[in-house]
Amino acid sequence: MALVGMTDIYLHGRMNDDEYEKQLVQANSWLRELSDEVASADEARIRSSDEYRFMAHRHWNLYDSMYHSSFIATRLGVWRSAGQHQLHTLLATIGISIENSKQQFACMSATLKRKFFTNLQSAIAKYKLNGLIYPSFEKVCCIEFVALWFN
Repeated sequence: MALVGMTDIYLHGRMNDDEYEKQLVQANSWLRELSDEVASADEARIRSSDEYRFMAHRHWNLYDSMYHSSFIATRLGVWRSAGQHQLHTLLATIGISIENSKQQFACMSATLKRKFFTNLQSAIAKYKLNGLIYPSFEKVCCIEFVALWFN
């Protein structure tokens, strides 16, 4: 639960980048110690991962999750038609059609998901979205299921 709280504090601007970075180093140290104690691949474990500042995209669709994200909305100004156009252009730059972006994320093909996250990396600077990706944690249950701390 400490990881959830730390991430929440960071995402809501109550912890600066430097302090979050210090806390990440400590948390990763604890995780390494815990992972040494995990005996079986069938047991749940926690690992570091990168996360995106558009919430619930795994449970929703990319378009709505980006549109309603305070991070994306404020930087692109999606409440204006020009901002909505910029969101559409961002998705096109990444190589995702509006139709595909409005599809449930869980139902998107693995190829499309990979394309989105790979191409998103190169679009960050162009659209002034620095800070869109932040280090976080995920819980891996058994071998397949992944539960992200803040999603």
